[in-house]
Amino acid sequence: MYKRRVMIFLTIMCLLVAVVIGRLVQLQLFRGDDYRQMADQALQSTKLLPAGRGKIMDRKGRLLAVDKPCFDLCLDYRFLTDNKKWVKRQKRTIKNDRGVSAEKAEEIYNILADNTWEIAKSRARLKNLDLGEVRKKISTRVQTYRKRVGMMVREELAMHPVVRGLSEADKNALASRLDETIGITLRPGHMRWYPYEAGGLGGEARGTSACHIIGLTGLVSAEHQIKRREQLEEMGLGKLERQRLEYSAWDTEGLGGVEKLAEPTLRGIRGFQRLKLGSDMLENANPKSGADVQLTIDIELQTALTNEMLARNITGS
Repeated sequence: MYKRRVMIFLTIMCLLVAVVIGRLVQLQLFRGDDYRQMADQALQSTKLLPAGRGKIMDRKGRLLAVDKPCFDLCLDYRFLTDNKKWVKRQKRTIKNDRGVSAEKAEEIYNILADNTWEIAKSRARLKNLDLGEVRKKISTRVQTYRKRVGMMVREELAMHPVVRGLSEADKNALASRLDETIGITLRPGHMRWYPYEAGGLGGEARGTSACHIIGLTGLVSAEHQIKRREQLEEMGLGKLERQRLEYSAWDTEGLGGVEKLAEPTLRGIRGFQRLKLGSDMLENANPKSGADVQLTIDIELQTALTNEMLARNITGS
């Protein structure tokens, strides 16, 4: 009886070992390349690089609209929305990295979070921004996008600009303070500049001549973001190519005039960096700025006519 039980046990063990060996052979011979590729991808990260918008010029090549480099103060969406899981993970990281108790880690997190809000609020005030309103708009836009798509979107894991158009001096002033913050970063960006708007050239008021023709830009709407994504999916592009071409929640688009009419021409293509764990560069593609658009108007003549009409109190209405 005992020998029979031993034989049954050994038979079962042999069968289990055979199944495991068979599975290993299958994975190695038939799906080895697939799993090696998945393992490699798990050790990689892709960083998207912003692309500049094309210039708008008059018939003589004078700049009417152009991107100027700047820096954007960005906050993590999970910090903005006080995501409980994210906050808990940050506290655990502080606890492990600094070798402190859970209570001390929570205290440190609260200090870092307060510092982050203090920096963001002070910079927002300098730009005459209501940070609470900015926060609300970001959350609403991302949640609208998520509901329309029906799944989690990458914007929920991303940094969002809350204060745009910071100068190099602003960046240098803030850089040393970022070590004592959490969920914040300074990111290179672009600010649309219209030289012939009032005060655009050296502080000299040149009037807003042709502003209705040139137009303006603003944050992309959730509807346009979704429409663009659907168009790219129908084209059958890969994930990375779609990400380089699609709108993100913090992108701008033309809202009127030539800025809107020439949106497909003016909009650039993001670059990317594919990095391996340890920051080794695997692949790199530079951003491609949008194409320029040249109009038939003469802005100097347009400005002179506009100023003359204003001087004579002629409104055109």
